[in-house]
Amino acid sequence: MLTLAAKRRAASVIVTEFRRSAARSYQLVGLHRSSYRCRPRPRGDDEAGETFVELAYRHPHRGYLRLGIFHRREVRLIDHEKLFRLYPAGTSDQVGPDSKQ
Repeated sequence: MLTLAAKRRAASVIVTEFRRSAARSYQLVGLHRSSYRCRPRPRGDDEAGETFVELAYRHPHRGYLRLGIFHRREVRLIDHEKLFRLYPAGTSDQVGPDSKQ
């Protein structure tokens, strides 16, 4: 399975070296035309992600939405979908105060 970047390179090689049409090269590679033309944008969560992960390890029994409230108080507001993406995988396994042992 090729990555999206590898498919883009393969399609451009087909167009330049084999002199095929762009539409045909996308079809051969299995790439949609809009995926070829749309370039990925940087996410920019480095600073926010680091502080959010620190909060998650400081408060292991809190969920990502509550941590988002803490994060908003310290840094800035972040969308709940980005919070879920930044939420570290290891903290969801922690035992909460209301769980039975």
